Amino acid sequence: MNWRLAAFVLAVIAVAVIVLLRPADDAAQPTGEPLLPDMWTSAPFQLGLAEVDGRTVLRFTTEMNNKGAGDLLLRGDPKGEISQWVAHSESGHSTTTLDVDTMWGGDTHNHWHIKDVARYWVAHTDGTPVGDEFDNKVGFCIFDSVDFRSGLPGAPTSVRHRIAGCGTRLTPEIAMGLSVGWGDQYRFDLAGQFIDIEDLEPGSYLLMAEVDPARRLQELDTTNNTAATPFTLQVQNGVRMVSTGG
Repeated sequence: MNWRLAAFVLAVIAVAVIVLLRPADDAAQPTGEPLLPDMWTSAPFQLGLAEVDGRTVLRFTTEMNNKGAGDLLLRGDPKGEISQWVAHSESGHSTTTLDVDTMWGGDTHNHWHIKDVARYWVAHTDGTPVGDEFDNKVGFCIFDSVDFRSGLPGAPTSVRHRIAGCGTRLTPEIAMGLSVGWGDQYRFDLAGQFIDIEDLEPGSYLLMAEVDPARRLQELDTTNNTAATPFTLQVQNGVRMVSTGG
């Protein structure tokens, strides 16, 4: 091989390397504005009393909702790292590793949960907590379950993220999500969806709900992460009763 041919071969190789590298570099970089979710919680509703293990508990229904510019996307291995993926307006996505723990949601759930995505507690009417009791349910499997505002820009008209994204024992990979315009509802009769109020004195209180209490998620607005429902606990003829509203 003469020097001209050798030089030509080296030049071709150099160009090929550049061509191969550039698309990979470009693909790794998201373009456009980040489409962040905006998580907010509904005020708890369907309040009622029940007995669990001989103690009086307050059951209730809540929803965590997304009215942001993009979906909430959580990906990872429940025994490893969990990341939030944020899509960008033109192409690609960015990722942030979250400081969260996971747990296996047994007791009828049978899928993986991410811990402390939301919390609930009882407060006095001035907003100060009653003791340090929080909700019994500490883990959440997030998926589209309620269409609350599918007319929002970017909102799908049908379910995009399903319960299958919460993984199983055999397929533990997590691919949870909450679409724009959709909510994740936790009904009052769901296992663990209650607060122990056995020692709560009769009176007027607030049932508080907060999504992302540790502010670990990337989102547009954190001022709408908390909501409250006033309720009254009464005892009539030795029977406890709970009421809401006026």
